[in-house]
Amino acid sequence: TIMYMLVGVLVDVVGVIATAEKESLTVAYVARELRRMLQTLGYSDDMVFTEYEFQKIMADPSILAFCASIGVDVVVLIETTQFTYEDIAKTGETFKFSHLVETVLNTRGSNPASVKTVQEQIKVMKVMLDKAIMDVKQHVNKMADDMKTELSEVRADIKELNDNDEEAADDAELASQRSAE
Repeated sequence: TIMYMLVGVLVDVVGVIATAEKESLTVAYVARELRRMLQTLGYSDDMVFTEYEFQKIMADPSILAFCASIGVDVVVLIETTQFTYEDIAKTGETFKFSHLVETVLNTRGSNPASVKTVQEQIKVMKVMLDKAIMDVKQHVNKMADDMKTELSEVRADIKELNDNDEEAADDAELASQRSAE
C-alpha cells in the first residue's frame, strides 16, 4: 500500500510539472506573438504604454483575433482595459509589455475564477452600474424638465382661455346693459 501511495504522489507531481510546463510554453508563445504584433503596429516591447495606446492596441483586429485564438474572452478584455490600466497606475507602476501579456493571459476563458477575479468583476459592475444610474437620472431629469415646460405652456393656455372667457362675459354683460337702456 505504501508503494501505491508513492506511485500516486509521483503521478500527481508529474501532472503538476506538466501543467506548469504547458503554462510556461503558453506564456512564452503569447509573449512572442504579442511582441511580433506590436512591432508590426510600430510599438516597441520595452516602451511604456499610455492608457490610450493600451486601449488602441487592445482594439486592434489582429490582436483581438490572436487573443480569441488562444481562448481569451475578447469582450471582457475590451470592457476591462480601462480598469486594468487604472489598477496598475494605482500601484505607481507604468504600464509595460509584461502587463499587456499578463492582461491577455488573465482573460483566458480556461482560467479558474479566483477571489481577485471576482473582486475585479465587482469593480467593473459597480462602474457600469454607476454609469447606468447616471444615465437614467439624466434621462429622468430631462423628461421632468420637458414636462415642466409643457405644464407651463398648458397653464398659460388655460389662463389665456380664462381671460378670454372673462372678457366675453364682461362684453355680454355690457351688451345686455346697453340693450336694457
